[in-house]
Amino acid sequence: MDTPRPVPVIIVDDEPDLALEIAEGLEAEGFATTIAESAQDAIRRLLAAPQGGVVVTDLRMPGMGGLQLIRLLRQPPFTEALVQIVAMSGHAGPADQQAARDAGAGAVLLKPFAWEDLVAATTRARDALLAGRG
Repeated sequence: MDTPRPVPVIIVDDEPDLALEIAEGLEAEGFATTIAESAQDAIRRLLAAPQGGVVVTDLRMPGMGGLQLIRLLRQPPFTEALVQIVAMSGHAGPADQQAARDAGAGAVLLKPFAWEDLVAATTRARDALLAGRG
């Protein structure tokens, strides 16, 4: 029996240094990460990943923001069985946080967040995807 490929974790943030820090940190925790340069890039990467993935996205970005991305990832061809979402923001108020949850984010983290919180949220998202495969 083939071992399933690891669930990709796609980091989407308009701050390249932070995206790299998150990707490297999650890699050190055993996740297979990649950085998307934009929300559109994240969508392209997910369409190319038939096993689905976890998206860790900033809510406020130029162009397509994270909230719009989350909403798109809850429409076909995407499903919760293929994509799980962790949102993060340094500027989200309570209404923005609730909007992200309502749109389909499994977790919303406020920057600066505790590293353990990001790892825990990403682990829960990955485990939800793996459970959906079985």
